[in-house]
Amino acid sequence: NNNNNNNNNNNNNTPIGTVKRTNSNDDETTLGRIKHATVKHRRDATRLLPVELGISRLPPSSLLSSSASREPIYFAHIKDLSQLHDHRDQIAHKDELCQAMIDASFDPMFGIDQRGKILVCNVAACSMFGYSREEFLGKNISIICNERDAPHHEDHMARYIRTGEKRVIGRKRPLVARRKDGSQFHIELGVSEVNLRNGEKMFCGYVRDMTQQRLDKLNLRKKEAVIQEKFFHNNLGMPQEEAEKLGE
Repeated sequence: NNNNNNNNNNNNNTPIGTVKRTNSNDDETTLGRIKHATVKHRRDATRLLPVELGISRLPPSSLLSSSASREPIYFAHIKDLSQLHDHRDQIAHKDELCQAMIDASFDPMFGIDQRGKILVCNVAACSMFGYSREEFLGKNISIICNERDAPHHEDHMARYIRTGEKRVIGRKRPLVARRKDGSQFHIELGVSEVNLRNGEKMFCGYVRDMTQQRLDKLNLRKKEAVIQEKFFHNNLGMPQEEAEKLGE
């Protein structure tokens, strides 16, 4: 009868996983530590559950350990981490979505904290300056500044955090930037401010390469100078029409 009762109890209490008994040599590395594992769901064997598993042993001085068997007694503590993992997956999905939207921008973009550390950048920024995303993240934004402005960038940010006086925020201004290879080029920089819940500030910078626009303006001025010289002045330094009348 006792055997039948034990069998019935085993059938009614289906375990979600098994704990392998450890020998004395494994005690130091296994007992008293938290491990993460994956177990099968008891009703759906195809579903895996992330769990936190801890194994402890009852002290020899315990009343239970003083039984006739004298065998050590172990306890397994299992915590279901499914909701935590689902929450992490949701956060990761939102992060991926935000990064995809940032990367979709044609213009280079940077997100920095109030100390100038780069937190976010997009593919266009990497392409323009020659750095990989891994090389950008965590670095100070001054790495894209020219040699004259780079040493003063942190001072400018500290002054704004201290005084709140806006000289760059909310405006666009022309600057000279520096690529990874050291070459410099003209850009237009726009900066906006984001206030975070913890009271700190984040700054978003939007960059436009002005190299082609400056070349176009230079070529246009050259053409205007040629036209001015050819059609409106002669060797006498007077308008062409007056020169023709003087010749008559």
